[in-house]
Amino acid sequence: ALVSAKGIVASVLSAPANSAALPAAVSSGDSVADLWPGNSGERIQRSLRKTIQTRQAISSRLTDPDSGQCVEFLFVPQGRDRIMLIARDATASNAEIEELSDIAYMDTETGLPNRDWLLSELGEIIQRVRLRQGRGALICIELRDDETLVDLFGEKAARIILATLASRLARTLRGANLPDEDDDERYSAVARVGESRFGIALPDIETGKDAEAVADRLTQLVQSPVVVDGREYTLNASIGIALYPQDGSNARELLDNANVAVQEARFSQSSHYKFHSGTVKLRALEREDLKLELEQALHNDEFQVSYLPVLAQPLDAVSSVEVLLRWPRPLFASRPIQEVIKSAEHTGCMIEIGEWVLATAAPQLAHWRDNGHADLRLAVNVTAREFGRDGLVPRLLELLGAAGLDGDAIELEITEQLLLRDAMRGFPTCRGLADAGVRVVVDDYGTGICSFEYLSNSPIAGVKIHQKFTAAADRSASSRAACAAVIAMAHELGMDVTAEGVETQEQADALTSVGCDKLQGFLFCRPAAAETVGEFLESPGARAGDENNDAD
Repeated sequence: ALVSAKGIVASVLSAPANSAALPAAVSSGDSVADLWPGNSGERIQRSLRKTIQTRQAISSRLTDPDSGQCVEFLFVPQGRDRIMLIARDATASNAEIEELSDIAYMDTETGLPNRDWLLSELGEIIQRVRLRQGRGALICIELRDDETLVDLFGEKAARIILATLASRLARTLRGANLPDEDDDERYSAVARVGESRFGIALPDIETGKDAEAVADRLTQLVQSPVVVDGREYTLNASIGIALYPQDGSNARELLDNANVAVQEARFSQSSHYKFHSGTVKLRALEREDLKLELEQALHNDEFQVSYLPVLAQPLDAVSSVEVLLRWPRPLFASRPIQEVIKSAEHTGCMIEIGEWVLATAAPQLAHWRDNGHADLRLAVNVTAREFGRDGLVPRLLELLGAAGLDGDAIELEITEQLLLRDAMRGFPTCRGLADAGVRVVVDDYGTGICSFEYLSNSPIAGVKIHQKFTAAADRSASSRAACAAVIAMAHELGMDVTAEGVETQEQADALTSVGCDKLQGFLFCRPAAAETVGEFLESPGARAGDENNDAD
């Protein structure tokens, strides 16, 4: 039928093979709104007006919710104010297309569409946004962990967690995956685009502030606990945001740039989300360069280690020495060693670097033990990737055995978050280490991530009080009380307590007064080379160390 700009049928030019697709009678002067039931006529009229405005052909499908009949419409501009409207019954083909679409584009674990679908849908959204000269955004959410959900929580819990988060996203986002062709500004598309990553297309984002508001809402949604079999699981999220058109003119470019922003958010200490920008992309390239530099440094034996003693009460003997990584390269003199380690963790180099550290420090410990310090232990920080690796215990014993040492020669320092992860699985790694004689100590304790319940059921041998409490122990009653509470709790559980970051005699006295077992910090000895620490072992009351070394 040829239809005027006002939506009035002028004449019937053709009819589909199945006459049921069109009204039985069409007469000149009937309004389009009168020819189809419900709101279908109104939607067709809106499409007619949009065709007139854009001067471009538009296609759409309308499905009768009662009968399931699907009619496909094509609106073709014909002159200045007339449109050719072609309609055909697409019920059978629509069912086939939907079935094939489900197979090709559906993620069976979450019930959401997949990455390919999002790219296709995002392309159409961009076209519509471009026509109205609008703006949009693509937001990528990644569950912020260095291990897979299956490794962290087991297959069943991981599957339920992903499905729950997918359901939350679909329910919370406006018009999620339910396109309204006549009001596309209210439509959002959400899909699973990676193992633990979701992508969300928003066609009605005008400013970065709008995108920030959505990112904040999504962060709260993801971080709300998920309950599986009576147990709560809490996740962190990293969010990357790419804005249309400034961060990409097509679907693939926007998705790539949003993924780059996700990586930047993972490295960020200040924010859970990052916008894509030239700076973000530059940092991503810098990290790729750093990965190559790290691999080369390891190959060329450029790394060094220093040692930081831990003194046991009454502070007249060293119970252990913590080994610290150093990279004394001028190019990275201004880069904190923590950032280098974090980069090594995310780029996959940390396992090799960690093995190098232990292979270097273990013979030094054996030397000290052979020279009168038989009970001395080596304290080694372990990252998430190292702690979660397969075969951690046998590899650890192999490296120690090469230096003539057993498992009791070492204590591994892990974060509360790593303890929580292991607790979720019944402490397989911690128990395996303890069975091998390795002491496991919780570093930086006091951040509140891990509950007393998990700590009490674990095979942990000790805790190290976070230095934010240590630093104020001599002048803040609340900090001193916090230290006293941790110490009392640990002693009740049969654990010893170390206070790290002790820098003044007043701090040492305050911590000693509340029963702290061990102290560590610059008051006694700064991180130093093996020779200097060897001298300190003979005379713990002396001050020692490299004043300019801030390795951690």
